[in-house]
Amino acid sequence: MDPSALYTYSAGDLSLFLSSTNPSDDLDLAVAVGAKYTFGNISVAAAYENNNDQDGSPSDIDNVMLGVTGTFGAVTAKAIYGQADSLGVTADQYALSLTYTADALSATAFYADDSELSNLPSDITSGSAEAYGIGASYDLGGGAKVVGGYVKNQTADTSAVDLGVSFSF
Repeated sequence: MDPSALYTYSAGDLSLFLSSTNPSDDLDLAVAVGAKYTFGNISVAAAYENNNDQDGSPSDIDNVMLGVTGTFGAVTAKAIYGQADSLGVTADQYALSLTYTADALSATAFYADDSELSNLPSDITSGSAEAYGIGASYDLGGGAKVVGGYVKNQTADTSAVDLGVSFSF
């Protein structure tokens, strides 16, 4: 586990975040800042992260993320967009999800894609990283839930299913 610090500040509908790792010879320095503003049933957020490689190689990674979440009755929709940049190679990424909640049951569907790579060196081919899935949870009360889901990773042409019980104390 990396040693790190997170500071959060909230005032009304605005939340601010600042985090950093404690770098060492074999641990990179990662610094992130973010902000979230909520108005009514909608939240918007933005964040920036820089991961500075400490071993001397020039592989800093800058990542910018934007997100919006809205709850409309029993449905919560989320959309996230990000762009990562390292050594002039950029990767666009986005994810969408919908969650429907009815009493003790919640069901979620999502789609994620980060296949938009640009400025690649000529000896590297672009790849795709695409996934989708569904999941559900049923609240049993007392902090226990039955949870399960299915995920399809298009990139590796693999699937995963899980089912279990989660506890929150």
